[in-house]
Amino acid sequence: MGSDFLTGQPWPYNGEVDIMEVLGKDVKASYSTVHAPAYNGGGGIGAPYTLPGNADFSDGFHTWAAA
Repeated sequence: MGSDFLTGQPWPYNGEVDIMEVLGKDVKASYSTVHAPAYNGGGGIGAPYTLPGNADFSDGFHTWAAA
């Protein structure tokens, strides 16, 4: 989240970058999303990612990186 998150700016006004987010209802997809005031919640900019063979993300440990 943005650097002013703890000084009073509520989400989404401070921005947020989700490198990976697995929603509890769908453990076969991970989402990378950028949120900001103009595009937040379901309107964030990003894309889903699935594992080969449509494997379940909750079946193991995964290492992620931002490039």
